[in-house]
Amino acid sequence: MIGEIINANISATVNANANLICAIDKKPLMKIFDLFNNESINKCYEDAEKWTEHTGNYYKSILCCKELKEKNTATLQNAYQNFQKFCVNQYDEIESKTQCYLCVLPIGHTGKCCCNPHVKMFDKSLKNKFDSGIYSTPGNDGYIFKNRHNRLFPIAIPDSYEREIKNKDFKLQCAIPLKDKSTPLMMAGAYLDYLVFVANVSNVNTIKAEHEYWPLYNSILLSHKIYLNDYFASKCRKIFNANGFTECPVTGYEFVIDDFMRDCRTNVSDIDVQLGHCIARKDTVFTIRGCNITVMTREGNRLVGDYDFFDDIWIKKLKIVVSRF
Repeated sequence: MIGEIINANISATVNANANLICAIDKKPLMKIFDLFNNESINKCYEDAEKWTEHTGNYYKSILCCKELKEKNTATLQNAYQNFQKFCVNQYDEIESKTQCYLCVLPIGHTGKCCCNPHVKMFDKSLKNKFDSGIYSTPGNDGYIFKNRHNRLFPIAIPDSYEREIKNKDFKLQCAIPLKDKSTPLMMAGAYLDYLVFVANVSNVNTIKAEHEYWPLYNSILLSHKIYLNDYFASKCRKIFNANGFTECPVTGYEFVIDDFMRDCRTNVSDIDVQLGHCIARKDTVFTIRGCNITVMTREGNRLVGDYDFFDDIWIKKLKIVVSRF
């Protein structure tokens, strides 16, 4: 009943604005999109199932992974109002696909579940690195794609469809890029990876806070570091240097904590910390997931470019360039 009322209200709003939106649209609408049954999203979930079987179950064996029930229906309703004419899906169906963050504390923990323990474990100035890297999509222009939003947002479309419906006379802010979407378990795995990277920066003790989370995590951070090191070594890639500290796997630069805390928007440097994707961002794979992220320098990320980090193509191309000089 509530869903019917919401759909009725949304339809009324959309109908009232239909003439305005149609007048603004310059491009003919090529197709009406099915958010949950299209080639791109189907490939994403097929790949996600394989990842869960081969890697995700490992993360479930060491992390709590309890759902944290938090939903922002107002944001979804507003987005649906603007996206409704582009999709076949009703609001109730989209709302039913809303997912929640998972608890990323070690399995068997006591006390309240939590998806952002870094807030208590480190100086607050490090907070944005976790939020923007793991939980939030990158910045966007707002015409179709929201500017930084939850990676679990159910309205997610590929770049190809965004180009069909985008009109720079009207900001809809109604979707996220499919290439930036993830699943709750994948994000939990990526979170733990990132926590290991930060915890192994050489001078991390300068920003570590005294908190009960550290005794909970100490053993898991050590064992997971070994797991990650072995995994990347099997791909002929190094993420920790000879001293065991986190390094850029491309340039070999040893990170210091200032690299994570510096505002790289105003103080740009080749050693700025960036999130590196091993499998490059694309509309057929969820890439924010365990064993698929690293911390890279801006320079290192630039050198890999849009190639898969585990593939040697980018290395071969660099060797060709170097051989010319």
